[in-house]
Amino acid sequence: MKEIGVSVLCVAYNQEKYIRQTLESFVMQKTNFPFEVLINDDASTDKTPEIIKEFADKYPNIIKPIYQKENQYSKGVSIHNDFLFPIAAGKYLAFCEGDDFWTDENKLQLQYDIMEKNPDCHLCLHKVRVVSENGNELKETYPKHLRKKVITTKKFLKLIFYTYTFQTSCYFVRKEDYKNFTRNFNESLLLYRLYLELRIGDEPTLLYFGLLGNTYYINKVMSKYRKNSLGSWTSRMNSKPNEQKVQIFKYLIKITEEIDKYTSYKYHKLCVVRFLRFSIEIAKYTLSKKDLLLKNRKEFFGRFNLFHKSILFIYILFPLFGNFIYNIYLSLYKKF
Repeated sequence: MKEIGVSVLCVAYNQEKYIRQTLESFVMQKTNFPFEVLINDDASTDKTPEIIKEFADKYPNIIKPIYQKENQYSKGVSIHNDFLFPIAAGKYLAFCEGDDFWTDENKLQLQYDIMEKNPDCHLCLHKVRVVSENGNELKETYPKHLRKKVITTKKFLKLIFYTYTFQTSCYFVRKEDYKNFTRNFNESLLLYRLYLELRIGDEPTLLYFGLLGNTYYINKVMSKYRKNSLGSWTSRMNSKPNEQKVQIFKYLIKITEEIDKYTSYKYHKLCVVRFLRFSIEIAKYTLSKKDLLLKNRKEFFGRFNLFHKSILFIYILFPLFGNFIYNIYLSLYKKF
């Protein structure tokens, strides 16, 4: 028996509309190494478990399911860290949610080969096409414009601090690196709180692996992300009241401050841009502008210099004009 080259980690819940396409995209992979798909059904109440079982019966050496009797997500449990990773046998890990799917039959082989040839890279990513909830292809991609293959830590932070750039279905990492990530995840109260209270898994994952060293990017669409599907981050975020959205962006500022401190302020300029980005989001969803300008002035403006304070101040009083100035600033930010 050959060593398992890749363990695919997949989480599914009430995704009977999508899960068949997801599983088909897994089993179509062509590799010169064995791979396994570890899929966790989080106590679905629809036909998701039946479809998973159908594939597990047909491909017993590939599809290895876990069926939860009680929903673990609602308990704040990290499915990847607590259930899937501990039983992963692969040298590498790939990720895909139960409503997304891969489109290239050579995806795993290509990422595997690249990581084997580039030991200085700790994360391998590729372009992802966005589709609607019904599967209709949209023009949007993650990332939008990127061709560089090897991305340094500074460039990587610059990309994800500017906007959400990469999507889960393209993540490919070394198992040994992920072992350290899970250890740090459990030991870091901030990372754990980010997951437990905000239910954000991608954010700490990208930041952790981006800080380890170089990232390798493949400028080729090899998977598709289903936007606004049931239970997705986008749909959950859109349904939240403004007060909760404000709280989320405050937490994201907090984790950026921790990153700034962790890197000994080496990337402070990049962190400031992220502070500004999330502060503008807070201003957008805060109904009382008086609270921002008077009651919470020190907390809101305290981390910025006069230039950044001016951008925020203008945005609060004149949102359209402030947004125009902010976009000009971002275009300049891309150059440094």
